[in-house]
Amino acid sequence: MNWQEDVKWRKFCVKKKSRNSRKTPRYIKIRFSWNARCHLKTNIMSRYIPVLILFFLSVSDSHSQEGINEIIIKNTYLIDGNGSNPELKSIKIVNGIITEIEKPERLLGTENAFIIDGSDRYLIPGLIDSHVHLMIGGDENGQKELLFKMLKTGVTTVQDLVGDARDLAYYSKQQKRGLIKSPEVYFSAMFTTADFMKKDFRMGMFPEGQNGELPFLQAVDENTDFKKAIARAHGTGATAIKLYAGLSENIIKNLTNEAHEMGLKVWCHPAQFPQTAQDIVEIDIDVFCHAGLLAYTSQNAPSEYHIWFKKLYDNDHYDVFPESLEVDTILNTMLEHNTILDATLVAWKYSDKGFELATKIIKRAHELGVKITTGTDIQGFPTLEELYLLVEVVGLSPKEALISSSKNGAEAIGIEKTHGTIEVGKVANLLLLNENPLINIRNVQKIDKILINGNVVD
Repeated sequence: MNWQEDVKWRKFCVKKKSRNSRKTPRYIKIRFSWNARCHLKTNIMSRYIPVLILFFLSVSDSHSQEGINEIIIKNTYLIDGNGSNPELKSIKIVNGIITEIEKPERLLGTENAFIIDGSDRYLIPGLIDSHVHLMIGGDENGQKELLFKMLKTGVTTVQDLVGDARDLAYYSKQQKRGLIKSPEVYFSAMFTTADFMKKDFRMGMFPEGQNGELPFLQAVDENTDFKKAIARAHGTGATAIKLYAGLSENIIKNLTNEAHEMGLKVWCHPAQFPQTAQDIVEIDIDVFCHAGLLAYTSQNAPSEYHIWFKKLYDNDHYDVFPESLEVDTILNTMLEHNTILDATLVAWKYSDKGFELATKIIKRAHELGVKITTGTDIQGFPTLEELYLLVEVVGLSPKEALISSSKNGAEAIGIEKTHGTIEVGKVANLLLLNENPLINIRNVQKIDKILINGNVVD
């Protein structure tokens, strides 16, 4: 009897036994002859093991290609954003993170590494615009186009201060997943008064939020549950809160304390009329927006925000400001509390006297050592213009301006542990420039390559 006949015979016997038995067994065990078992094992192995080997090889191969993304930028002049002079280095990036910074002859990569020749080029951190307004009208395609244009100018990170958090969270996630070409997007939740919500025409962008009950757009007063209000803001994905127009010193203090408990940064508009920067600078807020507004004191401040706002671009409005001694008091207190100044000089260019005033205050802040960021407060992509103004008008050195647009910006947003400088362990948001920006700040627009999250932008 050959093995095929042996198998058939045993199957027949089992079936027959099962039919004749009074009780059909729950499990029927078939015992094959040794020859049959050996042949079946050999047959199964010959058919399926090659398939399994190919399967595991394909899994392993796909993992090595998709799971590891290694880039090496060789022989580049590194400007790390910490204030150091350029040094000839090579950089290794794995999965979007800087893993090694070495002298060119010491850095070796794997054979699969993507090599970028940085010879005669300068590597700087990607630029950060810490104060933008993205979600102001426009459709989705228009917003994506705007974000891509910002990225192409070298801006790798933005923070939106007052926008629709639902849209902003969407674009932030799309960028992180690599589905859109965009800077990294961070955003805030705004707190103001019910009176402001009713009077300000800009609140028309959020018709369902004009009662101040949206988590990212809240009207608060002395009776507000501040812990709950900040928790609602945090739940939107915001990394900061913005305090705007008419809040009392006590409300600002309560919101600031709760925000810091939640790990959120606190940005404050100095125009909290009748409160001024002079009244609230002792509170440990993280950032003051708009340099020109620091000049208001209790002697010249209007009774409410909208009285001031109507005269925003009226040159005569800026003749009432005090001497620099009072401004120095505010700036020195900011320095003591490590409060950053988001200067937004470019936003003052529509008023000659307003621009002149803001320039003087930024110059003085810089002289005293207050940290400055390159927020712009204008929709579009004027980040480079803000950077140029800080050098060419205010008087920062190109190196100091680059720190403002990278390291200081990251600190203001609260991402300084992962962004803002070129260091091991940080995200590879980088610009490779054809000319030295420390000689001429306008060389930042002479871009050879842009990397965001370790990916080269086409």
